[in-house]
Amino acid sequence: MLSVSDSKVYQSIACAPIKAMIRLLKTHFGTHKAGQGDTDLNIRYGHGGSQLSHNHSKQYGYVLQSLTLWLNLTSRMFYLWRCADNDLLSGAGYRLCNTGQGLNRVQACPSVSRATNAILRDVQAQVGGWIGLSVVHLGDRDVPNALMFIDKYTQVPRILAPIGTVWVTLGSLQCCCSSTRCLSSVLVGMHGGIAIVVVDFSVRCRID
Repeated sequence: MLSVSDSKVYQSIACAPIKAMIRLLKTHFGTHKAGQGDTDLNIRYGHGGSQLSHNHSKQYGYVLQSLTLWLNLTSRMFYLWRCADNDLLSGAGYRLCNTGQGLNRVQACPSVSRATNAILRDVQAQVGGWIGLSVVHLGDRDVPNALMFIDKYTQVPRILAPIGTVWVTLGSLQCCCSSTRCLSSVLVGMHGGIAIVVVDFSVRCRID
């Protein structure tokens, strides 16, 4: 019973920042907002740190599908941990090599791969398609082994939580007239502040 409780608590805490980011994206940056000033997510290769070109609708879908994948992976993290244990302790061979992130144990991850690809198919059906590649890196130079995979996706809530904090804090500052005047001169109000944060995130963060 305690293990079940641990799983539920983890899911609640870890999924909350991702759900908040999805709400923020849908509320302020829906496809109907295309081309409307600070709600435009349009990006061009080489501009503002962008590594590819997307119009607003495509970038919105790209970010939304990635957040949805993160949410589904995080909600099933305890199952993925079990799969990772199976792969790491399977007795399968590994090779020690420099992956560009230092020396790492590169090992096949069949259990995690099957589970993750099943989750990916569910998400693709949920969002109604897929933008870009749908390759899950496992047992290669990008994600050398199952432990690295788990570590990669358990970082997601820690990355997103500060954005949610900014959102909530900007909202609370609106209650103070002096704070509102100060913010307006820099961010053009709360909505402008949220736009700056989310657009910067969607352009600069590698989402895969």
